Amino acid sequence: MSDLKSLEAALRKKSVQAALGLLVFFISYLLLILFALGLAIGLTYVGVQLVIVFPRFITLLLAIAMIIVGPMIIAYLFKFLGKKAEDHKGVEIQLKEADQPELFKLLRELTAKVNTSMPRKVFLVPEINAGVYFDSSFWSLFWPGRKNLKIGMGLLHSTNRTELEFILAHEFGHFSQGSMMLGSYTYQVNQILTVLLSPDETPRQAEEYDNLGLISIGQRFGKTIIYAMSEILKSLFKLVNLSHSSLSRQMEFHADAVAASIYGPKPLKHSFNRTEFMENCFSLMGNFYNRYPGNQYSPKNLYRDLEIVKKVLCEEYAIPEHNGQPYIRPTNKLKPIKSQISFYENWNSHPEHEERIASLEALFGEQEFPKPNPEAAFKILLNPTKLEEELSLEILKADAEEQSPLKDSLDADEFEKAFRELWKQQVYHPVYNHYYDQWNPEPFDLDQAAKTENNIEAESLFQIEIVNSIHDCFSISEDLNLLAHISAKNIDVKRFRYKDRQYKRLECGKLSMELRKEQEDLVKKISENDQRIYHYCLAREKQLNKEPRLQGMYENWFKFLKPQEQEQDQPLAARIMAKMDFIEQVTPYDTIEKNFENLLPLEHLFRQELSEQLENERLCQTLGTEVLDSLKAYLAASPKYFKKEKYLDEKLQLFIKALQYSLHIIWPELFQNRKIELLEYQVSLLPQEICEAALKKQKEAIPIED
Repeated sequence: MSDLKSLEAALRKKSVQAALGLLVFFISYLLLILFALGLAIGLTYVGVQLVIVFPRFITLLLAIAMIIVGPMIIAYLFKFLGKKAEDHKGVEIQLKEADQPELFKLLRELTAKVNTSMPRKVFLVPEINAGVYFDSSFWSLFWPGRKNLKIGMGLLHSTNRTELEFILAHEFGHFSQGSMMLGSYTYQVNQILTVLLSPDETPRQAEEYDNLGLISIGQRFGKTIIYAMSEILKSLFKLVNLSHSSLSRQMEFHADAVAASIYGPKPLKHSFNRTEFMENCFSLMGNFYNRYPGNQYSPKNLYRDLEIVKKVLCEEYAIPEHNGQPYIRPTNKLKPIKSQISFYENWNSHPEHEERIASLEALFGEQEFPKPNPEAAFKILLNPTKLEEELSLEILKADAEEQSPLKDSLDADEFEKAFRELWKQQVYHPVYNHYYDQWNPEPFDLDQAAKTENNIEAESLFQIEIVNSIHDCFSISEDLNLLAHISAKNIDVKRFRYKDRQYKRLECGKLSMELRKEQEDLVKKISENDQRIYHYCLAREKQLNKEPRLQGMYENWFKFLKPQEQEQDQPLAARIMAKMDFIEQVTPYDTIEKNFENLLPLEHLFRQELSEQLENERLCQTLGTEVLDSLKAYLAASPKYFKKEKYLDEKLQLFIKALQYSLHIIWPELFQNRKIELLEYQVSLLPQEICEAALKKQKEAIPIED
């Protein structure tokens, strides 16, 4: 991309290609319709003449078999007209100029700079994003209106004023692209093809029929033609979407250039770097509220809480402020956990962030642009708190499985305190260098590990190389999963790329074997390091004359990691639930009584275990009052669930809830508690200077490279 003119020329070229792809589809589809009509008329004519010339019962059946073929094919081709379009609108609030004058003033200024029209409607949505779209009705293909603009409240909390203006200018760059209309056509074509190519609508190549009479022969002939048509439509689907994906990528480059010609490339670069951080903040905030079904709090303002989470993480990781927002610089130290198999590059509608930044820096890197405005973007809204609370309420309504009254909400100080407590339970000491973030050691022989090598260097235990080996191990799992789908033809690709080499589908088995061997070697390497960690910490425990606790802590942790192949290895709640299938079936009364009697010994142990668990203060804090009250009510009730040929529903529901809470909430929480206690104790055994150095490094401010 040497200059803006070359971008515009490339955009025109891709637009022509996408338009030709759509034209080929519409002509091909029209030809299929004409073929179906011609076939229907021809077969009907032949069938009628056959009955007239040879008036027999068998010729009547043959005529019916011929006549039904045409309507079958026509009905298939127009099947999409009977399908109601799905509503993908999601949560949104329409903004009016009378209510938000400053925002609309900015929009008018930007449309004037970009030389395009104002959006028809402006909506506020929850996401950390912005976008433009046409109304996606069928009739918009013939009478296209003005485009609509969506602005994410999450985006307003993730950007400063200049970054917001850049992103909106980018969206208005799309407004100025005549090729956007091709996206609306492509959307409608995909709606049609999604219906026609769905497994429910498309017959298999070879279909079995119980009745092999003349009429069923007509059905088979019709479905064979429909199958052939579906294969043609699949090819057209690829043609239309590949050409439009290529156009979409070029539209992104062009829209970036439009915005960067006003603001330069830096606003996009900084907002890109921050996006993943803010998505993580949003996810952590959601985890706080959704962690357990019994959580006693409902958020009144998600975006106030988002700001608090952002503040906490910036403090924890010494993230400096730059132009009014956290300064996030991408790091190449840790490998991402993701598959290295690629086959959909040509289907991606957006270029990678790095490509977009490189393109803009090549175009505008040497030019000077005005200093950025560091004011928080959300301040452009009039009364933003009211809108944030309204949007938060709409999100809660959309996510709720059933309408229920809102629970208590926390004020800002209460939320920050509660979130910090939860945060401490989810992060590990920086000395571990993210070693245990994804990894839970496979159980090993503790006695044997205690006798292994001596003279282990503490600094070698959590080096970045071994942490990246863990990430490689999980990435291979992603690779193997994809290879299984490609091999089974669940993913329609004949060739794919792994790392820097091209492979055919037939090579999936061989590559899978190679990756499994590589993964086994990685697991062995990591497991050996786990044993070195244990050996070193055990030696330090003796050296520091501490009470021997490490072995017992590992044994308790390994109980949760041990494969639950035998019944006795499974949690009590799981063993009881496996024996309670009878309550879902029609069962004689005396058998029900007997089944509950047989469960009593296990339930007695379960009640004892649950009572002991509820003495754990840390566990009780995370469960919430609703879950705690339910568990206490269960423990207070007698273990009698069937009487006088009737289930005692209230007590039985308490029992079932207690089992579910134990298995899906308490058990994972106890595992996490065991892990935290073990890792905190291990930190106390490591050399103090190493731990302090890790803490100091985490608190070092990131140098700003603007």
